[in-house]
Amino acid sequence: MLKHKNCITHKLDLFDKLVSPILNYACDVWGFVKGNAIERVYLQFCKRLLGVKKTTQNDFIYGELGRVSYRTLRYYNIIKFWIKILNTENNIFIRKT
Repeated sequence: MLKHKNCITHKLDLFDKLVSPILNYACDVWGFVKGNAIERVYLQFCKRLLGVKKTTQNDFIYGELGRVSYRTLRYYNIIKFWIKILNTENNIFIRKT
């Protein structure tokens, strides 16, 4: 069982490092969009990884893997970006815009 858990952890890690940056590229700017297609890709991957039916509730998938939705992650990134902007000096271009 431990070997299977490590396999899932490695696959999630690879997804986070290789696919996730592409799906959420520049989400600090456009992140308030629902992004249903992005969420669907993420959930399909997670469901295939666990080997469950497509009709399994999404909350169960997130709970089993200890994950949150990409929408939540995008909101987190937006808040971090906004705080970064607020903490910059007034003469920086991004602060002026």
